[in-house]
Amino acid sequence: MSANEFLIRNTLPEELDQYIEVLERAASWMEANNLCQWIPGTFRQDEARSHIRSAIQNQTSYVVIHSPTSTIAAIFALNYEDPFDEMLWAHYAQDWKDAIYVHRLVVEADFQGRGIVPQILQFTEALTNCLSSTTHVGCAQFECPKGTMTTSTGYKAETVTAFTMCRYSPPGNIAGQFAKNGNKPKPK
Repeated sequence: MSANEFLIRNTLPEELDQYIEVLERAASWMEANNLCQWIPGTFRQDEARSHIRSAIQNQTSYVVIHSPTSTIAAIFALNYEDPFDEMLWAHYAQDWKDAIYVHRLVVEADFQGRGIVPQILQFTEALTNCLSSTTHVGCAQFECPKGTMTTSTGYKAETVTAFTMCRYSPPGNIAGQFAKNGNKPKPK
C-alpha cells in the first residue's frame, strides 16, 4: 500500500446509501459464513438509517477512499457512548464511558489484505492523541459461542459470533467538548 493510495475522511451525507450498502454486503458475507454479528437487511431499516445519518452529521462516520479510483474501500465509525459499548465494556471497566470505540469497521473484499485496518487504527490513534490526552489504546477480538450473544433487539445468535473492538481512553474529538478533551481543530 502506498502512502497516497488510500484517503480517510468523514462520510459525506450523499454517501449514506453507499455506506449502508457496504454494511449490507458485510452482513451478507457474515451470514454466508455462519457469523451472526449483523443480520442482512438491518442497515436498510429506518432506525438504522437514522442512526447512521446522525453519525454522518455528527462527523463520527468515516470512509476510506481508494484514491486512484475514488471508490469506497472501507468504512468505520467512532462512538463515544453507546448502549452496545456499555453491554460489552461496563463489566470490565468502570471508566468505559471515558473512551472512544471503533464500530462498523468493514473493508470491502477487493481491498482486503492491503493494510487498511492498521491505517484506520493509526488514524484513530492520531486523531485521539492530537485532540485529547489519550493514554490507552486497547483492541480485542471476541468470539461468542453459539447461542450466547443476544442483541438489544432480542436476536439470539445461533452460530459463533466474532467481532473486534478497540477502546481509546480518555477519548478526544467529542463534538461540543473540545475545551474539556483537547484542542479544537484549526480551520484549514
